[in-house]
Amino acid sequence: MNEQEILKILGIDPGYERIGYALLEVSRVSSPKVIASGTIKTDSKDSFANRLRVIYTEVRKLIRKLKPNGIAIEQVFQGKNVKTAVLVAHARGVIILAGQALKVPISEYPPRVVKFELHGSGNAKKEQIRYMVTQLVELPKDRMILDDEYDAIAIALVHAKIVGMSLG
Repeated sequence: MNEQEILKILGIDPGYERIGYALLEVSRVSSPKVIASGTIKTDSKDSFANRLRVIYTEVRKLIRKLKPNGIAIEQVFQGKNVKTAVLVAHARGVIILAGQALKVPISEYPPRVVKFELHGSGNAKKEQIRYMVTQLVELPKDRMILDDEYDAIAIALVHAKIVGMSLG
C-alpha cells in the first residue's frame, strides 16, 4: 500500500439483536474518517434462524453498498452468560460468511486486544474506549452514536493501527 492509497475498513460489533457497524476511511497520511455507521437490528419475535438470515442478508447489502477493502470483526467474549456467547457466535458466523461470500478479507480481534490497542489496557472500561474513539475520529454531530457503533469504530481503528495506518 502506498502513502496515497486509501483503505476502507468495515468494523463490525457482532450480536444477534443489534449489530454495530462503521466504515472508516484511512490512509497513511491523514486521520481516519467515519464514512458511515449504524446498526442492523433483528426482531426478537422472529425465530433465531430467521434473525440469522436477516443478519446475513443485511450485512451482504451493507458490504455491497459500502465496498470495504476489509472487514474487522470482534471475537466473542464469553463472560458469565454462555448462552449469549453461543448466540453471538452464530451471528458472527453468518457475518463472516457474508464477507467471505463477497470475497472481502476478514480480520478478527478479541475484545482485550481492542481495549489494549486503543487505551493501553486490556481491562479498559467502555467509557474509556468511547473517549478514545472520540479523540481519534470526528463523529457525526447530528445524531446520537450507539454503543454498538462505538465498538465497531473501535474495532476498525484497531485494524487500521495494526495494518500500519495513521490514527491521527
